[in-house]
Amino acid sequence: MQSASDFYVFKKWLNASGHAFGKEGLAAVVPEDDREAYWAIYSEFLDAAGGAIGDHSRLPLYLRPKGYSRLRGSRGHRPVDLWVSICADGAALFGHMPQVYSIASVRGLEIGFAASIPEDDYYDPNVKSRNRAIVPLINAALPEPSSAAAVQLETALDEDGGWIFSTQTRLQPSDKGHGKFSSLQEMLHHLKTSGGSAGGGCIARYYTPQQVASVNLHAEFDLALNRFGSLLTAARPTEWDIGVLANKGQVEDGTSLGLFNPDTVEDGRKIVLARVAMRQGQKKFRSALMKAYGGRCAVTGCDTPDVLQAAHIMPYLGPSTNHPTNGILLRGDIHTLFDLDLISIDPKTLEIVVSAALKYSIYAELAGRIVSVPKMFTMRPSQEALQHRWQSISR
Repeated sequence: MQSASDFYVFKKWLNASGHAFGKEGLAAVVPEDDREAYWAIYSEFLDAAGGAIGDHSRLPLYLRPKGYSRLRGSRGHRPVDLWVSICADGAALFGHMPQVYSIASVRGLEIGFAASIPEDDYYDPNVKSRNRAIVPLINAALPEPSSAAAVQLETALDEDGGWIFSTQTRLQPSDKGHGKFSSLQEMLHHLKTSGGSAGGGCIARYYTPQQVASVNLHAEFDLALNRFGSLLTAARPTEWDIGVLANKGQVEDGTSLGLFNPDTVEDGRKIVLARVAMRQGQKKFRSALMKAYGGRCAVTGCDTPDVLQAAHIMPYLGPSTNHPTNGILLRGDIHTLFDLDLISIDPKTLEIVVSAALKYSIYAELAGRIVSVPKMFTMRPSQEALQHRWQSISR
């Protein structure tokens, strides 16, 4: 890096007070030469990342720089570190995730791929809540650990050498050799199963301050896009994701009310409003499915109307998710097992898959059955919804 000699500022001003770059009525503590050193590093980041995007013009990418002022630094403070990231078009809806990123700090330089940012890195509870809705959608779009795409990427990363697999960015130099995961497949397995909605998943290369001078930053960004560009584009929000997130706020309060206190009128009112929101469109939704499936459970063929229920493939998050293609008509007990992911549907074959937890139950005989679908093509379960559901299940 041409600006390698400027990295001294990170250590020099590591413990600088707030507004060390100055503000109206307050003189800057950081001298102009040091402010220019920060700017030199940041400018090289912008040039290198922008050049790499130009080299990969076939991919729909955009540059997301850190909010930074040459005069005032970051939000009137001296910057703790500097970063830029590259995202795929549409990723703004996912909080600009996933991303190819690079960070310059007192630790040196890191560059790589972040599937998402762990919620522990956020202080704003609203951002944490947003993250919990977004992360499962991102993880579902990542390749399966044993897929050809994952195996091919793993081989390329092994050939490159130097990649560390972890849950988060900003590892300390002493942590470099101790990534949480030993391989890409292990990391993907974690994200697909126990990763949940807390965020995380990072593949990065690290350079100490002493090594930065030998780094070709443009080439590093270029390599990162060669390796992870397909992951960026694969995880872009789909129309389904957009609809889910757009309606999430309508039932947010109703999904996290906790215990009901009968002595609190306000709690009671919230419960009632939540129930109204959850019922919104429900009767129409069930009627549509009853008609589409001829009044029979798609799994068992049961035709007793009183026990048939409208099951959502993807969770109810507002009226738009009450679309018949996001539903399937199921007998009450099958609906419960479906919601608990003890019974699932293979999106490719439409075969019933029964959890090992039901191996010795009467439901074991359902394994391998083909789900009945409506004759009318436009009323059949959404392939995209089934795929999202399938990828989110820990099997």
